[in-house]
Parts: sequence; structure tokens; C-alpha cells
Amino acid sequence: MPYPWLKYDQSFHIGHIFPRAMFTKKRLEKLAVPKDAREAWLEHTDNLANLQLLQGGLSQNMSDKEFEAGLKESNPNPDDLGQHKHLHLIPNCELTFQRFPEFPAERTGIIKRKLEELLCT
Repeated sequence: MPYPWLKYDQSFHIGHIFPRAMFTKKRLEKLAVPKDAREAWLEHTDNLANLQLLQGGLSQNMSDKEFEAGLKESNPNPDDLGQHKHLHLIPNCELTFQRFPEFPAERTGIIKRKLEELLCT
């Protein structure tokens, strides 16, 4: 099970790792994302690689913040940050919005390996 720690009798949310609110044409233009690349960014907004299960309060607290900033704010201790990344299958890479195009491929690889591990044992 990918989320063995999840308490299914409590509320949880499917949260966007990089908030949906950040994926606007205007924002991408402001970040100088080339026009021909913007559609690819927008296509990955709701991609499985950009989603995670979160206990209710955490999801709502991080909903519109830059992921890296929200993650560090919620996990100021480096050990807690590492644990959060491990539990949520977050790659150990730069997590700024500007680096988003690399994130889905890296996280998809981690998810695939985790599923293979679960299904093959």
C-alpha cells in the first residue's frame, strides 16, 4: 500500500503538489516559460505525478503556496522534511515551480518503482 500510514477513518484530501492556482497562462508567461512549452506544463497540472494524499489540515494549509516553501514551512526540521518526502514519494530534487517540467518524470519513476515493489512482494 503506497500510504500505509494513512488513517482511513479520518478526512484526507487529494492535494496538488504544485498548486493548481499556479498553472495559469498568465503566470507561465510571467515566468518566461516559452509559449510552445506552456501547454505541456498545463497538461501536467492534474497528472498523478502532481497529486498526493494529505490529511485534511495539511492539504488546506499548503493549497496555494509554492510547494517548496510550504513544504519547508510545514517541516522545518530536516529529518521531518526527509520523512515527508519519503512518505509522499517526492523526489530529492529542486522543488521550485520553475523546475516543474522535470518533476513529473522523476516522481513517476519513484511511483512506478514503489508499485513494482508492492506488487512483486
